[in-house]
Amino acid sequence: MRIRIHPAFALYLLSMAVFSSWQMTLCAMGALLVHEAGHYAAARLLGERIAQVELTPFGGVMTYAPGKSPSKGICGVFVAAAGPLGNALALLAASSPSVQRALGHDGMQAFIMANLAMLCLNLMPVLPLDGGNIVFSIGYYLFPAGRLIALLTTCGMVTGLGLALLALYGLIMLRTLNCSLLMIGGYLMLCARRSRAEMLAQNLYAVVQERQENPEGIRSMCLYRVPQDIRVQALLEPMERAPCAAFIFEDAQGIHIVGEKDVCRFLLDTPSLTLAQVWSEKRKPGGETQKKS
Repeated sequence: MRIRIHPAFALYLLSMAVFSSWQMTLCAMGALLVHEAGHYAAARLLGERIAQVELTPFGGVMTYAPGKSPSKGICGVFVAAAGPLGNALALLAASSPSVQRALGHDGMQAFIMANLAMLCLNLMPVLPLDGGNIVFSIGYYLFPAGRLIALLTTCGMVTGLGLALLALYGLIMLRTLNCSLLMIGGYLMLCARRSRAEMLAQNLYAVVQERQENPEGIRSMCLYRVPQDIRVQALLEPMERAPCAAFIFEDAQGIHIVGEKDVCRFLLDTPSLTLAQVWSEKRKPGGETQKKS
């Protein structure tokens, strides 16, 4: 498993060190490590295959191994809740007299604030935060996965915007800029947007099955112009934005259109193919009727 530090996280710690205190900086780092240790322990216990953890201003974003998707239901809730649970246990440990003596008054305040902020922020029911993953793990069995992902990630972008505006409101009304809140809100907006495509890919089979189960009939169609070298996996997100989609690209032989059904078929078979390769495969003898074995 790789651990990647996002530049926004380094900038977040730097701004905290400059505008706050070294105790707050260390405690924020410690709260994040406790949080991610909880996720990692739960994931290992359930045998999850995690390829990378990216450290961000609001926590870590886990990327699963290729072809693997996170568990749903009770297991998914357990992994998502393990991080906030780690911070809750840290706050419980803060009641110990020995911990209070070791940290001192200022260190104790910073310790409580860092873990409480990490706990409360991550329990918001939006993606990519833990609260959103908890909602998704339960809602996956009740609602279409694609629509649920779109809703939770949109809520995540709105939440990030709200936090950023709150920081700007403090600057205008109180003449004090909360850099941490501004950076968390800004990065949450970007990460929520990015996580939508990632979660669609992780839940590829469920999303494609939903598209194929839609009743036939007259539907509005969106025609997307895309480059010929785009991979079909990247087409999941624009497909989710339209009732029915088709893709047009141009090469040396002319202009070609690939329909949604062909894209879905190759998504389930070889999602790494480019759209031009899909067109080539489709044109081969028997390509129109070839099915995934």
